[in-house]
Amino acid sequence: GSQLRGLGIAPGGDLLLLTQDGAEAELRRVAAGGLDIGEPVQRLAMTASSLAVAADGRVAVGGRRNGDGVVALLSGSDLRWASLASEGDDRVDQLLFAGDDLIVGGRTGGTLGAARIGVTDAFIARISTDSGVVEEISQWGRPGSAAAPPIMSLAPRADSAV
Repeated sequence: GSQLRGLGIAPGGDLLLLTQDGAEAELRRVAAGGLDIGEPVQRLAMTASSLAVAADGRVAVGGRRNGDGVVALLSGSDLRWASLASEGDDRVDQLLFAGDDLIVGGRTGGTLGAARIGVTDAFIARISTDSGVVEEISQWGRPGSAAAPPIMSLAPRADSAV
C-alpha cells in the first residue's frame, strides 16, 4: 500500500498529499473542505521524502533516485528535475521555498560541497526554481560519524534559512 510522505496546502486551500507506492511517488489533491482523494495529479519515478508548496502554487518534491538526491519542481503542467549527485549515496530530506529559490537539506556519502568529512555528511543547497540549477551548496560532518538530516526553518518575511 501507499505510505504518506508529505502534506501541503495549495493556494486556495486544497490539501496536497505526497505518497509513496513502490518505486513511484504520487502527488494527490484533495479539494478544500472535501475528503475525496481521487487519482494522482502527478506521478514521479523516485523515492520521495519531502514536499514543499510555495505561496504562488509551485510545488517541490524531494527524495532520491538511483542513489542520487533529486528534486522535482512542478509549476502548473511544467516539470523540471534538479539533481544533487556525488560519487556516494545522496538523498534530499527537507525543502523550503525562499522567494525564487528552493532551499534543500539532505545527506550525502560523497562530496557535494568542498570536501567529505564524515561517513555521511549533511548538506544545504540553494536551487533556482527558474532554471533548476544548483547555485550554492554547503556540506559538513564529523570524522567517523553519520550526520542526521538537517532541520531547517525559514523566518516569516526572511530570505535566509537557518
